[in-house]
Amino acid sequence: MGAASCVVGLSRWFDDRKRGSFYGFWSASHNIGEALTFIVVASIVSVLGWRYGFLGAGLIGLLGALVVWRFFHDSPQSKGLPAVVAEKQRVERTATETEAFNRAQKSVLRNPAIWILALSSAFMYISRYAVNSWGGYFIWKRRRAIQHWTRALLFQLVRYVALSVRCFRDSFRINCSVADEIFLH
Repeated sequence: MGAASCVVGLSRWFDDRKRGSFYGFWSASHNIGEALTFIVVASIVSVLGWRYGFLGAGLIGLLGALVVWRFFHDSPQSKGLPAVVAEKQRVERTATETEAFNRAQKSVLRNPAIWILALSSAFMYISRYAVNSWGGYFIWKRRRAIQHWTRALLFQLVRYVALSVRCFRDSFRINCSVADEIFLH
């Protein structure tokens, strides 16, 4: 499937005002899923052994595929619902408008902040892959020194989840006052 079909699905199912919030959740989903997979598979391995870790990861993947198969539909029209986004009539640009558009694109590419952001993202992913590749081995070798960090890490994870819910609650009309009071104050 990949990213392209997900972007098309988001554009077909959500209007312009809501699409940004859902696109943000979608963009963060691989990081959240990876974190949850580490926690769940590590728990299975520590209780049942490494062979069951593979079985657990496979079952989680199968469950995820079934959820996508059941709930990810082509468009609202394919389920008998009205279109969320009306078809936009294509407007031809004049030569002056095209030139202005091209200048705007070039100005973005010449902006140093864009390049700093792109390089930061690239280095963040390099660090992430390094931790994913070598992190398990490092923890296994240094497990006694790291055990006391576990509580602090879990506390920060709960704070992060609570903060994420707080940031997006207006989009979903969720009342998170209890979580806000417990974790964020």
